[in-house]
Amino acid sequence: MDLCPLCSAPLATSARFCTQCGADLGNPDKRLHFQPVAGTPISKYRRWMIFPTRFAMAFVGLALIGGGTAVFFGYVQPMLEASRIQVLQKKHSGNLDLVGMAVKSYDQRGYTITYPRGVSIPIPIPGAAGTERLPPGGTYSRSGEPRHGWMTFLLPQVGLDDVYNRVDFNLAWNDPTQRPVFIKPVPMYQSPIIQDPTHDSGGFAVAHFAGNQLVLLKNDGMKVADITDGLGNTVVAGDASGQYVAWGSPENLRDLTLGLAGNPAGFGGPDLGRTGPGALLLMADGSVQWVSASVAPAVLKALATPAGGEPAPKLP
Repeated sequence: MDLCPLCSAPLATSARFCTQCGADLGNPDKRLHFQPVAGTPISKYRRWMIFPTRFAMAFVGLALIGGGTAVFFGYVQPMLEASRIQVLQKKHSGNLDLVGMAVKSYDQRGYTITYPRGVSIPIPIPGAAGTERLPPGGTYSRSGEPRHGWMTFLLPQVGLDDVYNRVDFNLAWNDPTQRPVFIKPVPMYQSPIIQDPTHDSGGFAVAHFAGNQLVLLKNDGMKVADITDGLGNTVVAGDASGQYVAWGSPENLRDLTLGLAGNPAGFGGPDLGRTGPGALLLMADGSVQWVSASVAPAVLKALATPAGGEPAPKLP
């Protein structure tokens, strides 16, 4: 009978391990990490032999997962968030760019004003040089009842001729028969950054941009030639700070001199990682500029007036 070289215990024929001391008979200097009970088949314990390896692998796996999580939240996530913010900023400014192109397309045609049923309506006169106009800020009946806002007149210029053709300019924008038109948002009149509200309390779709009340006039479109301060120095529209108005309303106009620091009745846009509060402003030449809320009141006044005679404003 064979004996274990370490403990001299008798060994079964062809045994690979000693059931007494746990020695590996192929390598007598190597013992198991436990002492088997005498008479118990070694095969019962063999599954525990790989436990240290599994434990080590699990530990390494957890370490890798923990390290990967730390890298993700420490480096990758901030990069993804910064990328997301950049995309939103581009879409936000891109929508105002589209409004600017619509204004430029509008003012490159001549217009005259007619008054069917007491309502002010701009009628294009192709090729009438010197009569180029901005859209009217809002139209009202002779008795002062509101009719339509400046964004409605830009619908053909933003590619929504079908929507424009459904508007009855002889009726108010919020007349029940017009409701199907004005409850639908116009994508370029809203910001992708502002998720709520998209509609007012009456269910009408709002605009996240507003017009400059000194440039977009009531019942008339300002002649481009009358903007003597310079098209690039005069604001037409910009980010609304709050209290959003329906895009079809003629009341979607604001006072730029209220500042850009978040007055809900004034102008002001989302910060989104910029240097501080401010607003994207659309100039009469179609350009879009970010203007900080720290800008001097005199500069805002100069930007607001189309023919104030102020020196060209210097933006920070």
